[in-house]
Amino acid sequence: MLRGAYPTLGADIATGILNVVWMGHSCWVHGDALIHTAMRGIFRLILIAALAATSIAPALADRGRGRGDHDRARDGVREGRLVPLQAILSNIARMYPGYHIDVDGPYPAGGHLVYRIKWLTPDGRVIIIIADAETGQILSQRGGR
Repeated sequence: MLRGAYPTLGADIATGILNVVWMGHSCWVHGDALIHTAMRGIFRLILIAALAATSIAPALADRGRGRGDHDRARDGVREGRLVPLQAILSNIARMYPGYHIDVDGPYPAGGHLVYRIKWLTPDGRVIIIIADAETGQILSQRGGR
């Protein structure tokens, strides 16, 4: 009797179960399934666009700056134009107790290639040191008072 009154009930239940398992949500194939399918398609496009944007962004950022600081420093030291960073850090350590927590550069500033060194003293003060990458001299120092 149930079979004659609802001829597609079994197919609807089977399709609903497949939707839950296969598509990850519980909408029935009939009714609003078309809306869910369209929304999933839009979501996929947004996801693909976001992934493409995040993979392209680093390449675009590097294109504007040219070669990286690390490459410039390595080539400069190899060619004898720049003082090795470790020698500059050793010089700073003799003047200020502590250690470096960050180094930027070398990058051009005021006609020189410079390193921007963030130095942490034992008492927790942070000193920003600008050092000439070509001579190793400390050009300026701020903070740490």
